[in-house]
Amino acid sequence: MIECRKKEKRSDSTQDAKKLTMDANQQLEETKTPLLIFDGDCGFCTSSASWICSKNAHINISSWQSIDLSTYDLTEPEVSSAVYWIDSTGKKFRGHFAIGKVLKESNQIWRKLAGSIISSKVFTPFGKILYRLIAKYRHKLPGSTESCAIK
Repeated sequence: MIECRKKEKRSDSTQDAKKLTMDANQQLEETKTPLLIFDGDCGFCTSSASWICSKNAHINISSWQSIDLSTYDLTEPEVSSAVYWIDSTGKKFRGHFAIGKVLKESNQIWRKLAGSIISSKVFTPFGKILYRLIAKYRHKLPGSTESCAIK
C-alpha cells in the first residue's frame, strides 16, 4: 500500500507518479482496499493525485502505467482518458463519479458533502460535462505539460 504523506518540496511529475504508485503484487494482496487510478504521464493528474494523497492518507493511489490493468478489467484507452476509483468490492467508478468517491473518503465533512453532491444523480449531467472539459484541456491547467493532452 502507498503511504501518502505531505510533500516537503515540489518535485517533477515523474517523481511524484513513482511515489504514488504501488507494486502490482501488493495491489493483488490489497484488492479489498479502494484504489484511485490516474494518468502518471500527466502533470496535472499527478499533482491532483498528490493533493488527494496529502488529504487522504488512507487511500491507495496508483498511476495506470505502473499496474496490471487486466487485474481491474480496465484498458489503456479507458484509463488514459479518465481517473478511476475501484471500491472495496471491486466496483469501478469513472470520471466525476471517481472524484466524488475520493472526496467522500475524506475525514473532513465539507469534502464528504462535496463528494456526495458530485456523485448525486442531480449533479451528474453537469459533472460529466465539467469532467470532460477538464480532461480535454488538462494540458493547459497548472502543473501540466503537453504530454497531458488526450490524443
